Amino acid sequence: MSEHTELRDSNRESMGITDVNQEVQFGFYHECAYENNPVVSLASLRVKGDVKNITTSFYYMGDENSVKGSEEQKSFDERGRIVEEKVTQYDIVDKITCRKWVYEGDKLIVLEIDKDGVTFRTNYLYIGEIYVGKKIRKDGVVSHFINYLYGKDVIVEERYGSNGKIETRTKRAFNDKGLEIENSLSFNFYDNHHRYEFEYNEEGKLVKTQKWDCDNKQTDLILYEYSNNGSLIRTSNLLTKLCFDYVYEFDYKGNWLEQKLINKEELQTLCKRKFVYFND
Repeated sequence: MSEHTELRDSNRESMGITDVNQEVQFGFYHECAYENNPVVSLASLRVKGDVKNITTSFYYMGDENSVKGSEEQKSFDERGRIVEEKVTQYDIVDKITCRKWVYEGDKLIVLEIDKDGVTFRTNYLYIGEIYVGKKIRKDGVVSHFINYLYGKDVIVEERYGSNGKIETRTKRAFNDKGLEIENSLSFNFYDNHHRYEFEYNEEGKLVKTQKWDCDNKQTDLILYEYSNNGSLIRTSNLLTKLCFDYVYEFDYKGNWLEQKLINKEELQTLCKRKFVYFND
């Protein structure tokens, strides 16, 4: 086991991180981030200004030194939409993932992903302006098809394998502002895997996350606190008793350049960002 992996796993254990949802909240990078929201924009990242490139470096903190866990390089067009990304995960033997987004007018039509020389190409399907599904090809062969069913404030995502059989079903419910308030996943329509509920303040910022497992046992109840400028400054899990504070340094545009994650006055993780603006 590498130094990176040992330090990464020890940090996750000490922070009580057990699943993807928690890791996203605590700043860890995940490949699944683009599954439900493939179009990453400056607005969705809450980034200010005419940003051309963002480089984000993530570090795990040890007793005496820090270890670089990953680095993300994102590029955007002048409309603020992501067009390219390169992610190097140093904690997984320098694994490199590259992504490219292709648009036609306002629509995303292709997302191409290269993982260690294996290419995945996703074609997005529309009926009029409505996004209804996507085909995922692995080296030219269709590996999955995902179909989207729309109801009143609800989207159901059905994922089918290459054999045409359904594998998973995800239900997402939204409020009247378009913010996701519930997310549940089941396998083959029957077995519930998890369920999340989300609450927001009047400004649309997430203030509470609750999670239940497959036995309908509540496992997480996380509260979020923000500063006057809208930056996340504290998360508190009332069930696991884990609390984390966030400390920032900002640039002249108001974008944070450094984010420290602190638990019990000890630095757990460190994120650093570099920005390149179109007008620089």
